[in-house]
Amino acid sequence: MTIKTPQATRLAKRILIAAAVGGLSFASLAAQVSTLRTGRLPNGLTYYISRDAGASEGTANFFLLQNVGAILEGEQQNGLAHYLEHMAFEATEHFPGGVMNFLRARGLYSFDARTGTDDTRYSIMDVPTAEKGLTDSVLLILKDWCNGISITEKDTEKQRGIIIEEWRQRGGIDKRLSDSIAGVIYNGSQYAKRN
Repeated sequence: MTIKTPQATRLAKRILIAAAVGGLSFASLAAQVSTLRTGRLPNGLTYYISRDAGASEGTANFFLLQNVGAILEGEQQNGLAHYLEHMAFEATEHFPGGVMNFLRARGLYSFDARTGTDDTRYSIMDVPTAEKGLTDSVLLILKDWCNGISITEKDTEKQRGIIIEEWRQRGGIDKRLSDSIAGVIYNGSQYAKRN
């Protein structure tokens, strides 16, 4: 039986595109895995180093994945992981003037973070490797993001409006519908309560 509807045609096209892109991604990933170096530091941090085909010549991309997210928050802590993600770009142990200010002062604008249910991800992209000491500074930022975030009242007030606006923008109909069925989908687990 053949189904020919506009929806079925669009779905078939999407599947073909996904398969094609997936094949390209897999080939690219396989090439990267062959150059992957990995190890574990004495403090338990696992690291991976690989040539990034997407990086511009003479630059490096840095990523930090922390296996902590909203799911680990208690009832009185809902939103804490997201708050800490924001505070990571403000003052830290080694960057009291703020990580974001440090990066921007050096012409680095490709940085981001995202807090999910299970993890928090940070990235600093397009870091010039020829600039003396900059790679070391970026590694020190990653270290501070692990255990050197400074919490100040001034920085909290600075981020408060940004966090509230992000929450407001996410509060559309899709989010409300998702929240309304989460208890059923996640069978009443903590995943139904964490965003």
